[in-house]
Amino acid sequence: MPQNEITLQMIAVVLTNLSFLPVAVLSWKRRNYVLFVIFVMTFITSLMYHFAETLDRRAKFFGMTPGNWHRIDNICAILTFQVLAVDYARIKYSNVREGVRWALLMICLWCQEKGPWDVVYTIIPIVFSFIVMLFNWFFVLKTIPPVGPRFWMGTSFGLVALFFFYQGLDDDNDWIRLNHGLWHFFAGCSIFSLLL
Repeated sequence: MPQNEITLQMIAVVLTNLSFLPVAVLSWKRRNYVLFVIFVMTFITSLMYHFAETLDRRAKFFGMTPGNWHRIDNICAILTFQVLAVDYARIKYSNVREGVRWALLMICLWCQEKGPWDVVYTIIPIVFSFIVMLFNWFFVLKTIPPVGPRFWMGTSFGLVALFFFYQGLDDDNDWIRLNHGLWHFFAGCSIFSLLL
């Protein structure tokens, strides 16, 4: 890859991770340290994965290959969705909420060990978290908690992010991985809006 494309790809997939920093700051200010740690780790692992992948796919950064960083990046990204879904589920009892989070983490880890490069094993643990949210809404709370315009704005950004995620799955036709970078950017906007 020519040097100018390497530079552009760094901007597209490394610097777009900066969209997660306002989310981490907001989580810290709200004293939601679980979200803070997950967002900071999502930022770091995605940054390291894309940095390593763009520069040299065989090199090790901090003792890990791009493939190792990819797996941890997937885990952190999945955890982001899981934690948000559990928070939006409005599970009444904290011990149940924490048990659900840990169970979802185990599903995530199993899926990523099974197939970190298979998008199905990225989707499965996310779907489980939304099943938990919907189950709690419809069968425990028996109502959908009120949501405001920021929820719909966050959901809209999320749908745009998913579009670019899907487009970015075809690495060979994603020039400088621009679609994947836009996935990062709109995912950060979505999560920030959902947390406001």
